Amino acid sequence: NYVIRGNESTVHGGGIFIYVSNVVMSDVVVTGNRNWGNPNYWNVGNGGGIMSVASGAEITNLTVTDNIAVTMGGGLFHMGSSFNNTAGFAGFTINDGVISGNEGYWGGGMSFFGGADPVLIDVEIISNFGENAGGGVHMDGATPIFNNCLIKDNGSPEGGGVFAYGDSSPLIENSIIKANV
Repeated sequence: NYVIRGNESTVHGGGIFIYVSNVVMSDVVVTGNRNWGNPNYWNVGNGGGIMSVASGAEITNLTVTDNIAVTMGGGLFHMGSSFNNTAGFAGFTINDGVISGNEGYWGGGMSFFGGADPVLIDVEIISNFGENAGGGVHMDGATPIFNNCLIKDNGSPEGGGVFAYGDSSPLIENSIIKANV
C-alpha cells in the first residue's frame, strides 16, 4: 500500500494533484490531508485528498479518509476539462474504494465538475460532510456513473447523499443511497 498522509496545499490538491495526465494507481490510502485554499474562489481549495483536472485515471483499491477542502471535494475533486486540455483525457475510473470522513464546502466526499464523467464501481461513500451541498457527492455539469456503490450516512444542508446541479446527469445502477441527512 501507498499512503499519502498529512499534506497541505493552499491552491490545488492537498494530498495528490493530477493535472492533464493519465495515471494508474492501486492500493492507495489518502488520509489526513488538507487544502486550505480560499473559499472566496471556486478554483482554489479543491480536493483535500485528491484533485484531478482534465485527466484520465484508473484507480483500484482506493481509500480516501479524513481529508478537508475549503471549497469542492473534501475527499476527491475531479474536473473534466481545463484551459490546457479542453477535451480532457478519456476515462476516470475508481474500482473498489472507500471515501469516508471527509469534509468540503461543496461535496464532502467527492465533487465532480465541468464535464467530468467518472465511473465508480464498488465504492462506499460514507460519513462525509458537505458544509453547503452534497454531503456524499456534489456535481455541477457532470455525468458520473455509480455502479454497485453505497452512499450512506453523509450529511449536508442540501443533498445529504447526492447533490446534482447545472445540467448534471448521474447514472446510478445497482447502488444504495440511504440514511443521509
